[in-house]
Amino acid sequence: MRTKIENIKDLVEQAFQEAVRLSGTDHTPREMAVFLRDVGSEIELFIKDTIYESRRNNDTFENLINGLAHFGAEGSVIEQLHILRRAYNKAKHEPGYVFPSAEVLSILDRTNQSIVHLQSLNIPQCDAYVTVHYNRVLWIAGWDHFTSGDTEVHIMVPVSNNLFPPSIDYFNIHWKGWEEVIQVLERSGSLKMGKEYFPVSIYKSFSSEEDFIEAGIFEGDYRELCMALAKHVKLEIEEKLLSFLQRKNDRTAMLASILFASVDAVKEGRLSERIEDFAESIHSIAAYRYASPRNGEFAKQFVPEIAGMISSLSEETLNSISGPHWVSAESFNNLTNQSQAQLDAPPIIVTNDGRLLVNLASNN
Repeated sequence: MRTKIENIKDLVEQAFQEAVRLSGTDHTPREMAVFLRDVGSEIELFIKDTIYESRRNNDTFENLINGLAHFGAEGSVIEQLHILRRAYNKAKHEPGYVFPSAEVLSILDRTNQSIVHLQSLNIPQCDAYVTVHYNRVLWIAGWDHFTSGDTEVHIMVPVSNNLFPPSIDYFNIHWKGWEEVIQVLERSGSLKMGKEYFPVSIYKSFSSEEDFIEAGIFEGDYRELCMALAKHVKLEIEEKLLSFLQRKNDRTAMLASILFASVDAVKEGRLSERIEDFAESIHSIAAYRYASPRNGEFAKQFVPEIAGMISSLSEETLNSISGPHWVSAESFNNLTNQSQAQLDAPPIIVTNDGRLLVNLASNN
């Protein structure tokens, strides 16, 4: 399981890596400013919700940062967080302000060092584990692509027939990340690797494919699995793949990431009166936690739709929202008469008790 400080540290690091990648391509100043806006928002929420345990939600970002001295934060770290805060405010409230790329990269890099310092303070609430939302059993399998230096990892629904199991998500990660992900999940007890956990015909279908590495059975929080893999996604490798192999162009993979991000956004108080602001929060979480790039065509189309759907829910339903949960076509159809909101394509409903359900048949 991951701690709350590990989550925010990985988010800032991933934002920095994406900013580095963007800086080497043609870009506008506003595109670079997005990273400051995203990271500033995430850091402010982290300080409020985790370090202060929601006791100072009405306080200013400036005062919250100053208060970190009480927990042992060094003056230089507090000043660096103020630099981030001021840049974040400009990115958010001054659309015409131009941020040089080198300045953005410096702020993000130093912010990451600040989080490392906060981690070293061993603040108990920072070392608390992220709450597990729900458990499920999934199969994962990896195939190496030697020419591109990545490992293709598929997350699949268990089946008992001779067919190749349907994937509900996949990641192209740096080849060195495969062993680290396996070791982390095996230590947590959520992953067991080996052919003994599969029907003979299924494992044979895996191993018959070229460059197959290994497969295993995962039982735990699906979010934990996705975030562990997303940490090792290298976009510079991903973008060298053929278009149809890039995860951002895979509708099924992007659906999972965006729905995770949507539920996270509600639970973290990101719902806004303006659907555009709520959609922006979903984009941010999906990008940094679940490796769902903003520029994917499906993400650009679907995020506003799911933001509008969720915004239509009653306050009671929003307070109890959970998921996403993948269910059989039969269960999905039986529950449509209990839904408060729904989308037809892809088929999604939110039941009156707050469950966000996805028709598993749409992944096949």
